[in-house]
Amino acid sequence: MNSNYNKKHQLSRKLIINATILGLLGGTALTILPKQSQSIQTVQAASAKKAKLTKKAYIYNKKGHRLELKAYKKGKRVKVYGTKYIKHRKYYRIGSGLYIVAANAKYIKSKLPNNVSNSKDNNSSTSKPVEDDSSSNKLYKVGEFGDCNLTYSPATRTVHISAYGENNTLGNYDESIADKINGAKLNKGNSLKISEVEHISIDTNVSLSENSSDYLFANFANLQDISGLEKVYAGQCTDFDSMFANDPKLEKLDLSSWDLYALEHEDDVTTKNMFFGDSGLTELNLTGWDISNVSDAKGMFDGVNPAAIKGLIQKAPKHN
Repeated sequence: MNSNYNKKHQLSRKLIINATILGLLGGTALTILPKQSQSIQTVQAASAKKAKLTKKAYIYNKKGHRLELKAYKKGKRVKVYGTKYIKHRKYYRIGSGLYIVAANAKYIKSKLPNNVSNSKDNNSSTSKPVEDDSSSNKLYKVGEFGDCNLTYSPATRTVHISAYGENNTLGNYDESIADKINGAKLNKGNSLKISEVEHISIDTNVSLSENSSDYLFANFANLQDISGLEKVYAGQCTDFDSMFANDPKLEKLDLSSWDLYALEHEDDVTTKNMFFGDSGLTELNLTGWDISNVSDAKGMFDGVNPAAIKGLIQKAPKHN
């Protein structure tokens, strides 16, 4: 009896000593797995973000295949645990192996103090306008467009575009940037006129929405250039109608970096009047663009000098 007790006591002492040594070296031997698992689940729950559906949303698996589950109705609020690109389309993970198309939802903004920017780590502009005269190079907030802040510098005549969160969609339905900022209040009671804008700067990564990007950069009579176009993700966009139309003083456009997955693979993609009236273009870089699958390209290059168009692989069929 005593012999068995002594053996058990010695074994317990050895286990305690070994556990202590391992704990001092790395600590892994002292981890209690059930509590660790619970901690991980807590962290995951805390990292979830809330989003509201802007339209009916179907449920997909990790391969982008639609599941035979009841679709969520517009207006429903869901928790988002991360993003994933499947076949060049952006999805939100709403559960284990369950996804919705990101374009069908919008993050719900958290309320922040007035002196805190809505941006996280993408160097976007503050959401409060800066009171200063037009000789300064400071920015005035002139609107929000989708998930992006629009700010304006009177000194440089530049509209700056910057996303304020992970959901970085630029644009929404039935509006353009020009519509959004026209008449915005500036310093000393002045308001912004579209004719004053000469430059647009895309300062952070942004994504074009799936089907509401028409007239996006259109109708700027004195716009000379758009910088940062390489930061635009266009892989899910199916509506390019009049996107740069009626910008007669625009000199150069380089769209060679754009992902064009939807344009080349989806049905009912339209590019109608995309560059209509852009008579000032001396270089339109469309290297890698194949628009043979586009359903409607009528008037896409009307008013553009054909010599300015570079790199277009294949044009749309003649019936378009």
